[in-house]
Amino acid sequence: MLVPVRRGLTLCARTVSTILASTHRHRSCKPAYEGDFSPRKLKIAAAILIGQTFATSLLPYSAFTLLIIPFTKHFGWTRTEFSFATTFIFIFGAASLWPIGRIADKFGIRPVILIGTAVVGLVTLAMSLQTASLAQLYAYYALLGIFGSTGVAYLKLVAALFTQNRGKALAILGAESTVAAALVPLMTNALLLRFGWRAMYLVFGALILAIIPLLYFTLEEPGQAASKASASAPALEGMSIKQALRDGVFWLITLAGMAGMVIATGVMSHLVPALIGKGFSQTLAVEMTSLSTLVGLGGTLVGGYLVDRFFTTKVAAPFSALSALGAFLLMVVTASRGGLPVLIVAMALGGFALNAYRPMGTYFQTRYFGLAAFTEIAAVQYMIINPVSAFSTPFVGAIYDRTHSYHLAFVLMVFTPLVAGVIWLVLPRYRYSAHIGQAPPPPRRA
Repeated sequence: MLVPVRRGLTLCARTVSTILASTHRHRSCKPAYEGDFSPRKLKIAAAILIGQTFATSLLPYSAFTLLIIPFTKHFGWTRTEFSFATTFIFIFGAASLWPIGRIADKFGIRPVILIGTAVVGLVTLAMSLQTASLAQLYAYYALLGIFGSTGVAYLKLVAALFTQNRGKALAILGAESTVAAALVPLMTNALLLRFGWRAMYLVFGALILAIIPLLYFTLEEPGQAASKASASAPALEGMSIKQALRDGVFWLITLAGMAGMVIATGVMSHLVPALIGKGFSQTLAVEMTSLSTLVGLGGTLVGGYLVDRFFTTKVAAPFSALSALGAFLLMVVTASRGGLPVLIVAMALGGFALNAYRPMGTYFQTRYFGLAAFTEIAAVQYMIINPVSAFSTPFVGAIYDRTHSYHLAFVLMVFTPLVAGVIWLVLPRYRYSAHIGQAPPPPRRA
């Protein structure tokens, strides 16, 4: 009787051993993914932060609102004439976005970013030689538009870099960028008041060029870590540009971006003179701009958390309402009516809402269109939005030249975010996985 029992126990032991071995093999075959906050990714993220903030056309463009009064007085231009410089940066930037996006997707983001950064730095240095020629001014801004558009390549790198917690990671990176961006207006104002605008352009140009070596030795192509671990990098999943252009969601998101940003772009370009006209000082106006950016940290972090927590674009709608409320308060406040407290609330609401869209916008793109042609799709969207935005700043300037007030521009700024909010509410479900673009970690060095 012991023989059958022994045979039964032996059979059970073999069965358990087989199951355990199969489980071990299954676990061994399951790919391990690199964490979103690995040392390699954090190093690249830091380079992206520095590059996007201090090595793009952001630096020379950030000085625009502070230069409206001194340039128009010094060279005898109207505010409308000077504002047309932004038309050139947007129009030429839009015209170059599609080819830049295709080049980045086909040949890599690194050469696109490095070449664009070098030319932007040289153009910024040349802007210190500005004369009374409007043609010269427009030419500089046209070049900034063309080569500054290479910054769109950063979007694909950021989207592909973070996979398991994409929204949160984008929020953290955006939060760091927000802190840095808050310093730009203060730095610009300090350079202008102490050394003048020609010296300011020289400092900005030298800073942009000095960052190129950091970008060269730090940035990696999307999928590069995976290609080191295997014979070839996995193909990135996603739509082609032709598929996106036939998709209604593409046009709704484009319309939302246009409604939410076009008028705001023009008003923000004129914000310093607008606040001076309301009885506030230039220094206070600049400080309020930086305050708005810093308060936007909360919006960035909340926006990133929400897109990881709730898989719907409806999470963006409340921020559109907050943006409209901030614009309303900015419209009615003056130094004598509401004063500094209301101005602080208005700028804080606007900064909180607008910065929430930073991680949200990139995240929405990955969930609807994937990563295969991400740079090109994003570039085409900007190519559509930017020509409209190109006339926003001169449009606001024309409002002032005709009425000697920015009131109508503020009215438009109140209603346009609400259009974007409606669009976020009606968009359909996502199409691609939240973890699209995941890849095994790079091999460890021996």
